[in-house]
Amino acid sequence: MPLTHDQRDHFLEHGWVKVPNAISKAIIEEWTKNIWVRLGYDENDKSTWLEEYLKLPRHREIPVEELAPGAWEAMCEIVGGEDKIDPVRERYHGDQFIINFGSDYWETATPPPQELRGWHHDNDWYRQFLDSSGNALTIVHCFTDIPPRGGGTWLAEDGIASIVKYLYDHPEGLDPPLEKVLHTHTKDCKKFVQVEAKAGDTLILHGLLPHTNGVNHLHYARVITNPHVNMVEPFNLNRSDGNYTLCEQVILRALGRESVPEYKPTRERKRYHPRTAPFKRVRVEPELKRMLEYAKAHGLPQDSVDSVYLRGEEEIRLHEQRNGYDQPHGPGPIAYSNKDYFFTREEGITTQD
Repeated sequence: MPLTHDQRDHFLEHGWVKVPNAISKAIIEEWTKNIWVRLGYDENDKSTWLEEYLKLPRHREIPVEELAPGAWEAMCEIVGGEDKIDPVRERYHGDQFIINFGSDYWETATPPPQELRGWHHDNDWYRQFLDSSGNALTIVHCFTDIPPRGGGTWLAEDGIASIVKYLYDHPEGLDPPLEKVLHTHTKDCKKFVQVEAKAGDTLILHGLLPHTNGVNHLHYARVITNPHVNMVEPFNLNRSDGNYTLCEQVILRALGRESVPEYKPTRERKRYHPRTAPFKRVRVEPELKRMLEYAKAHGLPQDSVDSVYLRGEEEIRLHEQRNGYDQPHGPGPIAYSNKDYFFTREEGITTQD
């Protein structure tokens, strides 16, 4: 369904919008039924939950419009039409789950959002300019309910302005990681909101909206995925007819401008291999091993295990192309584990996504 007038206004004012019931219960059940096998954890024994926060690799993926048709229509509207969206990069969304378990410690510890670490906007795969549309939209697909205090993502709604002003002043652009340059201001933001949702809801965030993971006080498995919408061309911030997309309007409003004809990037645009991919992909082999062993133990054939990594070289090649794994590494450091940007209660406060 098209966005309502209120939803359009909400996206412009707050930088995000929720599409309820975007994902069918059938897909949620199918994709999450083996999550504990993949993890190697016992769902009913929290002592086996060895990490508070995990990012898994992807085994299954389907076109976005099949996963969340209503949300897909909204995404297309926000960026100006389906033809504006990259036909390859992240056109499939999948089961690359981000799981926030929480812990006994967080049942009583309640840090305010200003004290959380890991504030960022998603970009570990391209050189960032003011008009960059590599991450036009950040998507949060909810595969479990996210109740109050349940580890929902924190959003800094008034955090976009400082980012766009910095990028306007730096037409040379920035290579990831960006957090220490673009997001230190978040502690001074005033408009924070924490995501609450039902399983099946999809949240659509402007790509420059700062966010970070919330503390899971309830000590349950909060499960989301966090893909993106990539565009073919950069944003056009100087349209002669003034007919700007919702994404472009958010940037211009944050600058207090009707257009920025003078802005021109002074370096070439570049795409990179996602710097956080290695520590997720290293989990593929042990996850496959557990899934295959589970199938064998339960008298199921090997082909009952649904994974792109079991479908042959061509399927793997297409999967890697869709997710940017065929791109060269950028100049920034590679994240080899969650701990490269994940802060435990001993080290700090929280993490990303």
